[in-house]
Amino acid sequence: MNRILLLAAILGIGATIAYLTLALILAGGPRPERTLGLYAEDLRFNSTNPPITVKAGETIRLILINKDTVVHNFKVRGLIVNSKQIVREGEKDEIILTAGKPGEYTYICTNHPVIMDGMLVVQR
Repeated sequence: MNRILLLAAILGIGATIAYLTLALILAGGPRPERTLGLYAEDLRFNSTNPPITVKAGETIRLILINKDTVVHNFKVRGLIVNSKQIVREGEKDEIILTAGKPGEYTYICTNHPVIMDGMLVVQR
C-alpha cells in the first residue's frame, strides 16, 4: 500500500485518489447507480444515436446488445471507455462507466464511426 501511495505522489497523482482507487479495486469496483440499454441495429445506436446524460461522478452500467448481423462496439472518445467487439446478433457486452469531468464526449462504434455516433453529456 505504501509503495502505491509513494508512486502516486511521484507521478503527481494525489495520494488520496490512489488510495480511493485501490479501495475501489479491492472492493470489486464502483457499483452502478443505474443501468442503460444500448442496442446496435441498422447501423445506429437505439435507432437515433441518442444523447446519454450522466452526472459527474455517477457510475452507470451500459449494456450493449448487437441486433445487427455486422460487428459493433462502443467507445467514448476522450475517455477510457471501450467495449469488446460484439460479432453475432444477440451478443452483448456490459460496460461500467464512471463519469468524470463535466463536458460533452462523442461515443462511437469504431467500425462505423461516421454514422454510429452520439453524445455522452456529463453534467455537474
